[in-house]
Amino acid sequence: MRTFGIRLNAGIEKYLSLIVPVSLILGFLFSARLNGLTAWAPYLFAYLTFVMATGCSWGQIKQAFRMPVPMLIIFTAAHIIAPVVSYALGSAFFGSHSPYVVGFVLFTVIPLGVSSVIWVGLSKGNVPLALSMIVLDSALSPFVIPFEVSLFFGADIAFDHVKVMLDLVKIIVVPTALGVIVNELSRHRFKEWSAPVCAPLNYWCLKKFETRLNKKLTGVPISEQLRY
Repeated sequence: MRTFGIRLNAGIEKYLSLIVPVSLILGFLFSARLNGLTAWAPYLFAYLTFVMATGCSWGQIKQAFRMPVPMLIIFTAAHIIAPVVSYALGSAFFGSHSPYVVGFVLFTVIPLGVSSVIWVGLSKGNVPLALSMIVLDSALSPFVIPFEVSLFFGADIAFDHVKVMLDLVKIIVVPTALGVIVNELSRHRFKEWSAPVCAPLNYWCLKKFETRLNKKLTGVPISEQLRY
């Protein structure tokens, strides 16, 4: 069973760059049939966060928060450079008042996704830094998103800050803390023990999350997201 799980995980990792876009396309094509399953997304998100956090220690998390320069560079690239480039390119191709431009900009101002930690892990990058950045970026999102939408489009976006913060605590902060605690209690061996089961399930959750998220986004008109 352990050998099978390890081989399955290796196969998924090998073709992950193909699995993710296929999942997004399936979410778009079968959006009507997946309508009742979008409620799963937060739980899949929380599981992804937990599994990735099991490979981190409190010391690594603390060290990551002591790296302000990389965090500032990531934040600048994600929420300043990317929105400006998206707005400029979208306006050039579709006109500044096109809903596509709104979509492009919204895509760049939303918080960094947990799925990015998987790519960081696969590329042997700094997972604690990526996870810490996601937690921080998500905490700032209730303020960053309305500000940038107002800056680019002069629009007010309806935002329940309390609800958003509580949701972020449930799907990011709590799973991260639990994952790190489990890692510490197991003396940093849990991720290796659970890899044959948790790793393939982690990628399955990623595929399902991408499919349901794409369905959810394609089902929400831009007019419902912005209030002019």
